[in-house]
Amino acid sequence: MREIKFRAWLIKYKLMVYFGLFDTDMTYLYYAKNKNGDYDLFVDEENDPIMQYTSYKDRKNIEIWEDDIGRYIDEENRINKFIFEMTVGGYRKLEEFLYYRGVIIGNKWENPELLK
Repeated sequence: MREIKFRAWLIKYKLMVYFGLFDTDMTYLYYAKNKNGDYDLFVDEENDPIMQYTSYKDRKNIEIWEDDIGRYIDEENRINKFIFEMTVGGYRKLEEFLYYRGVIIGNKWENPELLK
């Protein structure tokens, strides 16, 4: 069964947070509870980018998430670098990435320098 989990980039804090499907209420998706059991960090669904786990891992056993930056070398020895983005048929380039045993090198929020 596919594991459903999410992460979000908290723009205000410049922090990546991880949460499950049931850490929600009608308004916000939450990340963490404080010592009193109250939620003290939350995801602003309108402004903070939310990403879903693809349920795949790279050759180093690192989870692949939406907005991750992947890299692989094809049969012609070309280096291919791209961002995992959801499309109508699934995740763009995922099959090629897995076939060529690519690696995750970061994500576009925490590592924007990798996009240059």
